[in-house]
Amino acid sequence: MKQNRMTIASLLIAMLILGMVFVPAASAQDNDNGSNEKIVQTYQNTKFAQIVHDFSDPITIKELNETREAIINSYREEKGNTSRPILYSIPQLSKGESIVAYCFRINDDGTTSQYVGRVSDEESVIKIEERVKEWYNNEVLNPAEGNAIKTLESISNNMNSSSSRSGAEWSDPCRFYDDKYQSPYGGVTNNYEMYVLYNDGSSTVDWFAIVQEFGLEPGYTAYTPSVWKNYIGYAYQEWCDGTLGNEQLYSYRPNGPYTGQTSQGVTITGGSGGASAGITWTYSQPDVSTVCYCSTNTDIAKWKVTCNSGAAQTSTVGINPGSTCSATQHSSGNYKILDVKGVGVFRESILSSKTLTTTSSPYISY
Repeated sequence: MKQNRMTIASLLIAMLILGMVFVPAASAQDNDNGSNEKIVQTYQNTKFAQIVHDFSDPITIKELNETREAIINSYREEKGNTSRPILYSIPQLSKGESIVAYCFRINDDGTTSQYVGRVSDEESVIKIEERVKEWYNNEVLNPAEGNAIKTLESISNNMNSSSSRSGAEWSDPCRFYDDKYQSPYGGVTNNYEMYVLYNDGSSTVDWFAIVQEFGLEPGYTAYTPSVWKNYIGYAYQEWCDGTLGNEQLYSYRPNGPYTGQTSQGVTITGGSGGASAGITWTYSQPDVSTVCYCSTNTDIAKWKVTCNSGAAQTSTVGINPGSTCSATQHSSGNYKILDVKGVGVFRESILSSKTLTTTSSPYISY
């Protein structure tokens, strides 16, 4: 009898243990499903997502893609078939680099905005968290103001477009923000605005425009008391790496070279068969030397920035280059438009330098 009681007690304990093991597992699964359903958030007429991870648990490209697709699918289900394509971007990761923040939003009119924050060390995560707050305030809460994130003094406040009598016009901008930071060297800013030309005068060709906000922030200011300073930067707009087909670089500015602090108005244009439209902005640069290496033979727009003075080497500096390109028109599918790259070379001394690179690839979904 005593033995039977012990057997029953043992069975009860075993059942209790099994219950303790399986119940939390089911609860965790339920929580995961709930979090997936809450990926897409809504503020007024804007659908968006905002993800921030720890350095020890970075965001994967798979998670990034699934988040973006959830937002786009939600938008298309609500709006039905839309005649205008949707633009997005996929970051290219280099060795030792982790994504700790990803934000994406789509407005009621189909224009998009995206932020990607990359780091190579835990100390830099706080820099990215600051950018995420800035993105949310400017791109979700106050998108009607039409202001991009202004991390550089060189960004223009008077972007505008002009069109010919044909009715060609550039779309409202889709904004993409990409930061790469690594302590104690500094950070590279690779922001840009993408445009698509409507009423472009062709049934076989599409036209695209980009205005890039490229910048360098030295470790001297980002990671005080770091002694690393800005040295050289490169801004790339590599249309040849697109998958649309028949990419042809057409217009690019500034064409320089320019040395020292300067400000001037520049325009890039695009269009076919008499249809033409331009985008104009004020190009400003601090005390740096800017040389243009754009080539219609390679379909690569490239600029080199050299920091001349101590002030340029120890503060955030940048330029705003832009270009246009034509490519084969499509009616469906997803295609890469180009690669947008920012490269920063930082120096501790003449014998010691560090290169940071960030590449973002904008796509079009027809």
